[in-house]
Amino acid sequence: MNTPGNLASSTYVSAGAEPDAVAYAIVRRYQQRGKSLRVQEANESLRLLQVLYRAEAVRLVASPVEQTLEGYVLSVCESVERTYRAVYGQRAVSKAPEGHHLPPEVMRALWENGLESSERGPRLENILHLQSMHNEVSARAFRAAAEILQTEVRPSIISEVASRSASHTPLLAGIWETTKSAVRTAVESAIKAGKSFQDTLKLVRQKATQIAKGRSGVIARTEAVRATNVGVAVAARRSPVVSHISVVGCMFVEWKGPHFYRGLPTCNIQNVPASDVDSLEFHPNHTGFFAVSGITDSNGLSPSLQLTAGS
Repeated sequence: MNTPGNLASSTYVSAGAEPDAVAYAIVRRYQQRGKSLRVQEANESLRLLQVLYRAEAVRLVASPVEQTLEGYVLSVCESVERTYRAVYGQRAVSKAPEGHHLPPEVMRALWENGLESSERGPRLENILHLQSMHNEVSARAFRAAAEILQTEVRPSIISEVASRSASHTPLLAGIWETTKSAVRTAVESAIKAGKSFQDTLKLVRQKATQIAKGRSGVIARTEAVRATNVGVAVAARRSPVVSHISVVGCMFVEWKGPHFYRGLPTCNIQNVPASDVDSLEFHPNHTGFFAVSGITDSNGLSPSLQLTAGS
């Protein structure tokens, strides 16, 4: 059996030691009741593991994301101010003590330039930072779930978890788009209010923390689910005894999308072949959990279960 100490290899090991200990207490309690996979008990344990690692991921991600987003907004402000000074110098300000009022199209162009130039530098580093945490939680969730689902833990499968986790990098990159939209909204509000360049700059700087806090919670919860799902999904797909997986616990089913499997919404979907579990994607703030709904018989044959939509 894998030990908690073997789960993590990055800088987040010490921070995550306690959750891993709890996870393996759950695993040991389950395993002490017998060697065969018992669906109801397995799902109870599996759900606890998912709750545990989602909470751990939020803890690891929320604060760094908030700091990253706040730093990004402030770097945009610095870039905009540098461009303004390079173009206008101090003469425009001295002639208008109350501040320099720019035409709306010029104000927008300044901020768009700042939004684009600021993301080229720190964004890659920040994405890699988030990706590292994403991969860490995925690996730890996989190893714990593998003990429940009788999945063999091999280097090749660990690499598979890392690859699946890395596939979410474009999604991580998307968090900047919503942050940029928040900055644009603040600038548009200032333009409509007739604020000067200086007052607009001050306004966005003041809103940096608010923008970051507003986004970081949603991002942390969304990435926590994604990271945990990657680990559990690989464990389920690679399990020799799990034939079908269902999604349970979603607060509602989004029939209008955006995520479907064979034409059915993925929230609360029932009896997905375990071989396809990796293809399930979910909306931000997803609340559902993976659960075993089918296991192979003594001959290794899968039961015939009907794929159905959730309710």
